[in-house]
Amino acid sequence: MTIPTRRSALAVLILLAGFGSGCHDETVCTAMFVYGLSVHVTLPAGFRCKDVHVTVRDGDYEEVLETGGDCNFHGAGERTGTYDISAEGYGKHETLTSVVVADRGCHVGNEMRTITLTPDNLPITACGDEDAGSANDESDAGAPSCSGSTR
Repeated sequence: MTIPTRRSALAVLILLAGFGSGCHDETVCTAMFVYGLSVHVTLPAGFRCKDVHVTVRDGDYEEVLETGGDCNFHGAGERTGTYDISAEGYGKHETLTSVVVADRGCHVGNEMRTITLTPDNLPITACGDEDAGSANDESDAGAPSCSGSTR
């Protein structure tokens, strides 16, 4: 081997040794926005998600979670913390405590929870309720059809 070839080989070995020592972080992060909390609220048939509110708290931080009308609420975007999650609707209030959203490197981890709200006074039917919306409304997922109802 000639001297220039030895120098080249030595330079490659030094370079490779640096990569294997943990000196360089090879993590590639995306620009994706990650919600720290995803909460699904289950309701009895005939109840509408638009009448439910989900709030999260971590110390002085408070956020009302957003929903697309399908009883799936999302929030605490890219924010670590220990949260209390409260769901309210139809005279009921349920709380989950100490839900931890941790840092997973580039983004927070997504913690998924389910809260069930069961009102005391279940209606006989939601048919004929002018404010209830149509049975095809996106927020009526899981609601029974009122056509042909005898109640």
